[in-house]
Amino acid sequence: MSRMKGRAVAGTALAGGLAVLTVLAVVIANVMQQPDTTSRPTASPSTGTSQGTPAGQLARSPRLGLEFWQDGAPSLLTLTDLERPITTVAMKRAPFELRFPTLPKDTPLQICAWTDASVFSITDGGKTDDHPCFAPGTGIADYEHGSGTLYLNNAGHNHLVGSRVAAHSATQDKVLFASLFQGGAASPVAQRQGELYLTVFVDLDGDGAFKRAGEGEYEYLVLDFPS
Repeated sequence: MSRMKGRAVAGTALAGGLAVLTVLAVVIANVMQQPDTTSRPTASPSTGTSQGTPAGQLARSPRLGLEFWQDGAPSLLTLTDLERPITTVAMKRAPFELRFPTLPKDTPLQICAWTDASVFSITDGGKTDDHPCFAPGTGIADYEHGSGTLYLNNAGHNHLVGSRVAAHSATQDKVLFASLFQGGAASPVAQRQGELYLTVFVDLDGDGAFKRAGEGEYEYLVLDFPS
């Protein structure tokens, strides 16, 4: 009789244990199905160009290291085309400061600014002499002490060198653009609406040709002013 009682107790304990395990299994399953609300850091985009440039937001432009500053703060740069690449800059209606790494003596930073994307037509390896915007004699140089006018379309390209550039630091120079010149007249940058298209070029090796590979000598930017 005592044996049967022992078996009954053991059976009851086993059944109880199985019931507890079943409940635990159900609870665990429910927890695993619940959405994870734990805060996690967002991964940075990993897609890149052939030069390894990350997609998405940038601290500076991918090839020439350009920065755009307004009201003492950097403008938001976004890599919007991985293949070419093209960097879009979110602008305010206000003067802007272009900052760029200090270049070797007598090496200019050249900007061809346009009101449409036709300026994005440089051929890799092509000669600057054959380009309607960067050809010799087309450069405009009326800057003094790091400020001046951004010339658009056929008015000429901006040739930044020497006293037309101000030192921002030991490794970075700057130019302040407060006005735009188009169609024979100047207008304040603060009145600009819509997009401006810039091709920026530095002839790093002095061969008079556009080079995309390696360090790269030119890149495309879209300045997006609010409409």
